[in-house]
Amino acid sequence: MTNTEITRIADNWITLRSNDSFSDSELDLELPFNQPDVCLDVILNILEKIDAIPENKVFDILAAGPLEDLLHEHGNTVIDKIEILARTNPKFRKLLNGIWDNELEQSIKDKLAKYMVDRW
Repeated sequence: MTNTEITRIADNWITLRSNDSFSDSELDLELPFNQPDVCLDVILNILEKIDAIPENKVFDILAAGPLEDLLHEHGNTVIDKIEILARTNPKFRKLLNGIWDNELEQSIKDKLAKYMVDRW
């Protein structure tokens, strides 16, 4: 997928979530389940464009929606990238702290535990 397409999906998702739309986008319905690498790219694109604070509903939904779904569906596939991002990107680490990890595999929880010390 091209950078232009990733940006289009990210911008569309931000618009939908900012306007309290009940419509879902590719980031809600397809990418976390079928295209984990593209999903992570879109999440990172969104993260560059929004305020990384729990009070921001778009940030909150990004954590508890697409990122959580990605980890639930493809945690073992993306865990190495997720760990690098959590270690090197403070905004991503903060986003990671907003997921609900109760349904994640224990091995994924164990790998992420050291980055998830500031839950919100």
